[in-house]
Amino acid sequence: MADSLPTSSTVEQFCKRHNFGRTLFYGLIGTGKGPRIIKVGRRTRITAQDEAEWLDRLRAEADANPGPMGKAGRPRKNGSGK
Repeated sequence: MADSLPTSSTVEQFCKRHNFGRTLFYGLIGTGKGPRIIKVGRRTRITAQDEAEWLDRLRAEADANPGPMGKAGRPRKNGSGK
């Protein structure tokens, strides 16, 4: 996955790629659920490796807590929701 990402991204680039806004991004950072960030002067950057690790954590959480849709958002085969 990291091979297809740029070396690092701005917050705006990251948010655009994942289809959410800066408010949600900084909310995730504040709760410890966002990607690791680095500061370069006054700028905030997310490395490709940190972005890939964040996505891996999201997938692992989805697989551990599948909810009504099943693992990774796929509907359950038996349709029971359990």
